[in-house]
Amino acid sequence: MSQEPTFVSTIVHEDPDEPDDVIFYEVWNCSREYFETVIETREYRDELIKAASEFILDRPLSWLEPVGEWGSQLTKPKGIEM
Repeated sequence: MSQEPTFVSTIVHEDPDEPDDVIFYEVWNCSREYFETVIETREYRDELIKAASEFILDRPLSWLEPVGEWGSQLTKPKGIEM
C-alpha cells in the first residue's frame, strides 16, 4: 500500500474494553471511484484480506469524507480523481 501514490496512512485501532474488536482505518487521497476501481482491485489487497481472514469475522467498509482537519494536512487535496 505504501507504494501507492494516493496512500496517506493506515491506523489500526483496538478497543481496550473489547479486545476482539480491531478497526483498520486507512486514509487515501483519491476519489471513491478511483479507490474502488483501482486500489481495491490490486492483487496485494486480496493477499492482505486472505492473510487476515483467520481473525477477521466481518469486514464492513465505510467511506468517510473529511469535513474538517486540525493538526495535520492528511486530507489536503492532491490525489487522483476519476
